[in-house]
Amino acid sequence: IGNYKAEELTSSDFIESFKGSISYQLEQTLPIYKKKIDSLYIDKSYEYIPEPIKQGVYIKSKISLNYDLYKNGNSQEYFGVGLGPEILIGNFKKDFFDYTRLSVIPNYKFNSGKSIFKFDHVSENFTLALNFDQQLIGPFLIETQGILNLDKDSNDYGEFIYSKIGMNFKKRSYSVGIFYQPNNKAGGINFNLNGFK
Repeated sequence: IGNYKAEELTSSDFIESFKGSISYQLEQTLPIYKKKIDSLYIDKSYEYIPEPIKQGVYIKSKISLNYDLYKNGNSQEYFGVGLGPEILIGNFKKDFFDYTRLSVIPNYKFNSGKSIFKFDHVSENFTLALNFDQQLIGPFLIETQGILNLDKDSNDYGEFIYSKIGMNFKKRSYSVGIFYQPNNKAGGINFNLNGFK
């Protein structure tokens, strides 16, 4: 629950309202084919990663529920479902092109009601989430993400409504990288310590 001031859905005027949200999300991964891991022992060959890559072909699913309530009884709600393949190839041990991750996940939302704001209004009912990661050389990994709008009734049909590209320097105990989001012209730096949650 919070109080927001943002552009109105149907105009460029700023309005103010409380917003209460209830959401639920469930993600699952079903293995279709998994390559056997020879050993779980972490030796000096694991220079770039903290644990073995779980190579294989998977089906990923995502179910999401959301309800938003605004002033004057306005509300929007949706039920979303996504299902698609993910492929993991490589051990990330060699110096060149030894790891590839690719996923293609269509998502569909069944929604009703409307937000009173532009920033959180659910307008794209059918999207395609794309992810592609590739080791280039040594510890350098390029990571890309994108959400393509496939809703023909939307103004952004055929365009990426979210995109991100990053370059990471990965070692067994940590990773550091930079990223850029072309859709909103923003970027940053990320740093992770492996083994901490």
